[in-house]
Amino acid sequence: MGEFNELLKSMGEQMQKLVEQYKTAIEEGINNFESPEKYRPEAVQVHPWTEELALREGFDLLEKLKTNHFSYMYNRYKKGLTAHIVGEYQLSVFTFLSMIDGMFREFCKLHKENDCRYNRKYPTFEQSLNHLIKHYQFEVFVKDQKFKERLDAFFEHRHQIMHGDKYVHFDKNISTVALLFLTLVYSVVENELKESPKSRNDRSS
Repeated sequence: MGEFNELLKSMGEQMQKLVEQYKTAIEEGINNFESPEKYRPEAVQVHPWTEELALREGFDLLEKLKTNHFSYMYNRYKKGLTAHIVGEYQLSVFTFLSMIDGMFREFCKLHKENDCRYNRKYPTFEQSLNHLIKHYQFEVFVKDQKFKERLDAFFEHRHQIMHGDKYVHFDKNISTVALLFLTLVYSVVENELKESPKSRNDRSS
C-alpha cells in the first residue's frame, strides 16, 4: 500500500483519481473472471459501478479520439463501441483488443531508442505490455493478487482470441473488461504522447 501511495504522489491529481477508480473497478468490481479454459460467463459478476465506469470512459474516449494522436482509430472505435452497446460482442472485442495492441505499439515506438528497444517492425505484445508496466512503475498494481489475477486472465483471453486458439469467448463480460482496459491504456499512453516532441513531429509530418 505504501508503494501504491508513493506512485500516486508522482502523478497529477486527475491521473491519481483515475488510477484509484480503475484499481477499485478491476479488483472489487469484477469477480469470478477466470482464464479461458475455466471461463464460465454465467459465473462472472461485473459490478454495475464497473460497467458504468467503462461506458463513461468509453464515451469520453470517443470524443477525445476526434482530435488527438489516435484520431486514425476514431471510425473503427465508433463501430466497436456501438457494437458493444447493441450486443455485437465479437466486433466490439476484436476492435478493443486491436486498439490496445496499437496503443501499446505507439508507446513502445516513442521509447524505442531508450528503454524499449526492439528489432522488428513491431514489438511483441508481451514486450509492449511489460514496457508500459515498468515505465510507469505499475509493478505495484501487478503485485496485488486481485489485480494480477484479473490482468492475467484478461490477457490470456486476448491471446486466445487474437491467435484463434481453442478457448475463445465473445460476450458482454469480455467486451466490458476489454473496454475498461482500453480506456485505462489510452489514459496513460496518451498522457505521455501529447507531451512528446517526437509525437508532435509525427502528427505534423
